[in-house]
Amino acid sequence: MNNYPESQHGLTFISLIFIVGLIVCSVLLFLKLYPPYYGYFKVNSAVNSLSHESGIDKLSDKEIKDHLLRRLQIDDVDEVLDKHIILEKSVHGKTLKVAYEIRVPIVGNLDAVASFNKSADLGGR
Repeated sequence: MNNYPESQHGLTFISLIFIVGLIVCSVLLFLKLYPPYYGYFKVNSAVNSLSHESGIDKLSDKEIKDHLLRRLQIDDVDEVLDKHIILEKSVHGKTLKVAYEIRVPIVGNLDAVASFNKSADLGGR
C-alpha cells in the first residue's frame, strides 16, 4: 500500500464542502444584490430618456418629478420617492438628481447598503 503524498490526488471531502459552500454563498449574495442594481439601471434609463425629451426644461419642478415618478412606477421601481428627486438650476438650465439608498438584509443582523446617485442636465437641446 502506497500512502505517500506524491501519489495522492484530488480534494478532501472537507475542502470540497468548503468550495461548494463558497459557491453557494456567492450565488445567494448575487441573488440578493441583483434587484437593487437592476432597479438602478431602470432609474438610469428613465433619467436619461427624460433628459432627452424636448421641452422638458420648460416644465415646472413638480411636473418633471411627476413625469419621472410615473416612468419609475411603470418600470416597477418602488425605491425612489419624491424626496429622493432634486431639481437644481444650472448653467445649462436645470439639473435633475436622483439619490437614494437601499438596505438589503443578507443574514441575521447583517445588511448590505447600496447608495445610488444619478444626475442629468435638462437644458434645452
